[in-house]
Amino acid sequence: MSAAELYQPRTIKRQRATRDEADQRRARLVALTEEKRPATVRQIFYAATVEGLVEKTEAGYAKVKTDLVLLRRSGAMPYHWLADNTRWQHKPETFKGLADALRETALFYRKALWVRTPIPTSRCGLKRTHSRVRSTRSPPSSTSH
Repeated sequence: MSAAELYQPRTIKRQRATRDEADQRRARLVALTEEKRPATVRQIFYAATVEGLVEKTEAGYAKVKTDLVLLRRSGAMPYHWLADNTRWQHKPETFKGLADALRETALFYRKALWVRTPIPTSRCGLKRTHSRVRSTRSPPSSTSH
């Protein structure tokens, strides 16, 4: 057997939705989103997989995502029906300039009244799960635990 016989290219038969199938899927996505609004794209994707509208794959997720964008842009679905829960961003706080930074810092300034007291003090946490009392003669910092 030759290498040409072993490695014959295969045609890839992709099942592409017809226009009517895509319209039916999109109509159902609108109904699902209206039922669950506000909903995330992921929530609608999972609901669509349960109903058999799309396969539970990255390709299925891409179909839902693309359809929802088209539906919103065409006006068939209001923008506020989808929740845009973007991921949290952790970045340093920035300011326009030094004066702006000082103004913002002054808003959060709190004097540590008990740091240099000669008498024993107690501090309690406010949350029940974190409640504990610390008795100290001179606390190392003004933060309560």
